[in-house]
Amino acid sequence: MKIAAAYENGQVCQQFDETKQFKLYTIEQDRVVSMDLVDLDAPQGHAPRIALLKEQGAGLLVCGKISAAAQMELMQAGIAPFPGAYGDADMQVGALLVGMLESEKKVKMESCAQPEAHACETCAHRDQCGLDTAQ
Repeated sequence: MKIAAAYENGQVCQQFDETKQFKLYTIEQDRVVSMDLVDLDAPQGHAPRIALLKEQGAGLLVCGKISAAAQMELMQAGIAPFPGAYGDADMQVGALLVGMLESEKKVKMESCAQPEAHACETCAHRDQCGLDTAQ
């Protein structure tokens, strides 16, 4: 199995449609046996990125922000998206392998000082609570 991560300078790239590089992790017996960087020189948009991931044999994708349309197309291509990831790409893929991957939105909701707002990224107080950590 191969897991892909939208990749930018060691971190999970936060804009799938702008990702210029993917890190591919080959998994055997629940362990990473190899890692490869794959560059993509293509215009913005999800179609060329999905085509590259399919060509590379990815079955899962760890990424930041991604549209519902892109998620549907990934699933139609046989690739399961795990959106909302942030931070170190290697750590996020490792977390996925052990079932501990948490999205930024979930972490913010659990840490939010005003939970009735439901998510710092959409609520009016996000600048005050200091939890808007997406890069």
